[in-house]
Amino acid sequence: MINRVSGLASGIDTEGLISQLMQAKRASVDKLYQNKQTIQWQREAYRDMNTKIYDFRNNKLSSYRLEGTFAAKTVDVAGNAAAISAKATGNAVNGTFKIEVKEMATAASNYSAGDIRKTGQKIDPTLTLSTQVEKFDVFDPGGNEFTINGTKVKFDPTKDSLNNVIDRINKTTDVNAFYDSTTGFVSFVSKNTGLVNNPSDPASDSAAPGTNLGERITFSGNFLTQSLKVATGGPNEKVAVSAKVSINGMPEGSYASNKITVNGVEVTLLKKDPGNPATLTVDTDTNKIMDTVKAFVKDYNDILQTLNDKLNEARYKSFQPLTDTQKKDMKESDITQWEEKAKSGMLKNDDILSRAVSTMRLDVFSQVETGSKKYKTLASIGIETGEYIERGKLYIKDESKLKEAIEKEPEAIMALFTATGNGDSDQSDVGIAKRLYDHAQLTLNEMIQKAGSPGSFDTGAKDQSYIGKKLYLLDKDIDVANERIKNQEDMYYRKFTAMEAVINKYNSQSSYLSQLSQ
Repeated sequence: MINRVSGLASGIDTEGLISQLMQAKRASVDKLYQNKQTIQWQREAYRDMNTKIYDFRNNKLSSYRLEGTFAAKTVDVAGNAAAISAKATGNAVNGTFKIEVKEMATAASNYSAGDIRKTGQKIDPTLTLSTQVEKFDVFDPGGNEFTINGTKVKFDPTKDSLNNVIDRINKTTDVNAFYDSTTGFVSFVSKNTGLVNNPSDPASDSAAPGTNLGERITFSGNFLTQSLKVATGGPNEKVAVSAKVSINGMPEGSYASNKITVNGVEVTLLKKDPGNPATLTVDTDTNKIMDTVKAFVKDYNDILQTLNDKLNEARYKSFQPLTDTQKKDMKESDITQWEEKAKSGMLKNDDILSRAVSTMRLDVFSQVETGSKKYKTLASIGIETGEYIERGKLYIKDESKLKEAIEKEPEAIMALFTATGNGDSDQSDVGIAKRLYDHAQLTLNEMIQKAGSPGSFDTGAKDQSYIGKKLYLLDKDIDVANERIKNQEDMYYRKFTAMEAVINKYNSQSSYLSQLSQ
């Protein structure tokens, strides 16, 4: 450790003098720190743009590239509108058809043939079955297992309560059970309508074997048949019924559910009304598709504006990052204003962003082979760019033209945005949104190679991005420069300390001689 002696003997301000001598030396290190700060700001700017492009790609384009987004349909129900409700999916086929509801689907059910409690007793469904044995009219655990619709359920009377058993039925079988403590009955209702109750079991058919398999809930096991008093074919049984529907006057079809799909239309049966059909008309939802196109234009313009603003952001080269020494003499508000200027223009005329903007503009204005002779470009559906100074901003200049295109050739408009192409390098058969989606990923990859991923905590040698490696080497240069300054400063202190020692010795000798002469 260097002994740093102040100028007690010489009267020289050693600290101040060495500080002045080192000031010039520290200026070169300050330059390295400023360079590091500038590069860090540039990395932050890249990662911020990465986040914005990622959002545009994964939260916007990911939807616009899908056919379903541009396949909106409407369905109108006329005639017996009380019998059904309908919702058109993107796969719905334009046209008209009729639906006649001849029978509604119902679920199979059953409940206890009598009160499961002994007269004058109340079963506590929260306590273990073994503590409630005397309160059951009949208690027969039947080997501690039973079967409902082919699913085996096991229980332990010493550990499980009636509520536990019912909960296990509800969770593991296709039946819902319920114990009514006020009446002492247990009910069972199939979770699904139609003939779906273990149809492989002949016992599930209440009439002619094989005719209506799956129409009844099947029970086996003494705990069910004796303790809970419910059995296949019991007096309180209600068999399931399938829905019977006639479409366009054709012979009726059977459906397990009251929700069916016809030509891409989701139909919900509401009531049985034979001989009184409902008429459904499916058409393209022009307004919704127009809204989708308008939303695409807005989202595209927003990200394009963001990129263009960053590319053209002013760079104030005279505003360099502040050193700690400079900040000491400034107000916090002044520091903030200074750094706003210093951070500005970090990506001005950046190659990656410039390529991204050029590619985006090419993607939206290149022709797409849609299968239509008329609608192959945005311009053909009324969408054009603004003035040159707006750098590619899109405008819907003719809404009537867009509406006409959607009404006349909705498939072509869908393909214009969503076509996936045949996989070759020629992208003339790839839709606009799909092109943008794919090329946005290439831009993100470039940014990650340049500045790492947003949210990454890798530092030092772990950050293998271009900027990460640059900062790592810069940190090493800073360490070397700081070590060199420290050694230089130590050398100065050694010399001044030696000088002080000589002067001190001289002063001692002078004082001694002065005493001799007196």
